[in-house]
Amino acid sequence: MIAPGGLLVAVCWNLLSGRGLFCHARAAFGWDADFYKRAYSRWQRDARAHGFRVVHEEGFCWFPHRRNSDSSLVPVSTTAEGLLGLRKLVNLSPWVVTVLQK
Repeated sequence: MIAPGGLLVAVCWNLLSGRGLFCHARAAFGWDADFYKRAYSRWQRDARAHGFRVVHEEGFCWFPHRRNSDSSLVPVSTTAEGLLGLRKLVNLSPWVVTVLQK
């Protein structure tokens, strides 16, 4: 139970992203587990319906690297996400970190 004024930090997978749709399709063929089952916008709407307000949200984990990649290019990609403003495109971002307040 979160007390009034309390904070909740969550990471959400977003079905309505390029990565989400790609992984969802792979799962349909049995090639992968399906973690991308909901759109972030729906998750956010449900959180608001339960009395939370969004304090901060930021998108990340854009292509080309998988979440468990150890590529030396990961720092370059994450820097590019910031420079291109991709972190602000939460409704299209593969993953979204959200800070909510009750």
